[in-house]
Amino acid sequence: MTHYGLFQQSYPSYYIPSSTAFAEAVFAGLGYDLVPDYQITDRFQQNALLEILPECRTDVKLYWHHWKQQSPALQQLTQTILEQAEQYLNYPIPI
Repeated sequence: MTHYGLFQQSYPSYYIPSSTAFAEAVFAGLGYDLVPDYQITDRFQQNALLEILPECRTDVKLYWHHWKQQSPALQQLTQTILEQAEQYLNYPIPI
């Protein structure tokens, strides 16, 4: 931003260390963002949000990098992450 003559003190900025808190900041009007479906479903059900461009969706590929040879604990962690991702992201995860 400095390249464009903008310094951190010259515009509002926030540090929000969790995705849930970040979504809440968006809902409070502090800015805008692309928010995952699972974080906004209940807002739609409560009529608290209006989807203005339902035909415009953005899929973001997520990757879980890991070694092929893992300890049993890391194998369990990898499996749990993949299962949870498949559940919350609503699409099949190739394993």
